[in-house]
Amino acid sequence: MTFNGFFEGKRGHGTYSFEEDPAFKTFLAQEGFSSISENLMIHLYFTNINKAYFGFMKENGYTGITMNELKDLAEENMNQHVMTSYLELFRKNNYGQVKLGRIVELREHGVNPSFIIQFHDMGYNDIPLDKAVELRDHGVDPGFVADMKKIGQRNITLDEAIELRDHGVSVEFVKELTDMGYTNISLGKAVELVDHGVSAAFIR
Repeated sequence: MTFNGFFEGKRGHGTYSFEEDPAFKTFLAQEGFSSISENLMIHLYFTNINKAYFGFMKENGYTGITMNELKDLAEENMNQHVMTSYLELFRKNNYGQVKLGRIVELREHGVNPSFIIQFHDMGYNDIPLDKAVELRDHGVDPGFVADMKKIGQRNITLDEAIELRDHGVSVEFVKELTDMGYTNISLGKAVELVDHGVSAAFIR
């Protein structure tokens, strides 16, 4: 990859040229990828998917990668470092051999290994990967759950956290209720209040 251009302050513009490696393209053909577009080759380049990458994948049980899987790996920047972090998570937490499609799905939804590990550290063990995706899709991150615990909701479940997010119940709202003396309020009641437009200011 060769870049030509110039910068003016923090802004720049220019052109680039990309030269494919014939030897690597021959290697790809031997692996079953005989017709790869230049666009995909560029993605492979930036993701650093090379011969060593294919060896790494085979060592970890991922053989017979399809063209669609290769595209997904490249376009989601699933380089060896990223893959290693996922595979270590799966091994340490007994997820077994997770299919490539599922790993890509996790990446697409923003579920990285750290996301799951932080929930484990808070005591939420054995989180199914589907549940991890659901949590991210509903805006439930470890910080939200940790903040709920800090204000007294120590036994909050992940399903309750999802329900709170779905109904727009914020940490601040529950804290306001707690500060006004409603220390034993259930999360279900907090959801009901928000659904009916009952604000902390209205209660005050």
